[in-house]
Amino acid sequence: AVKTADNGIKYKSKITYINTESKTYIQRIYIDTRGYRGASDKINIQINPKHKREETDRGPGNAPTIDVEGVK
Repeated sequence: AVKTADNGIKYKSKITYINTESKTYIQRIYIDTRGYRGASDKINIQINPKHKREETDRGPGNAPTIDVEGVK
């Protein structure tokens, strides 16, 4: 479902691919700014994940250890 923000920007999020083996996914975010009703003609969009993945680096050539699952 398309959502509309208070300033007229419409947005939608869609997960297009889920890899259960590596526990990753591809998420597409669609943003329609044609109806923007703001004070400026410039728009600053920031996307902050709700669940941030935390990793511990184990050195060159070694895969990092995932401490907390989430978005990288």
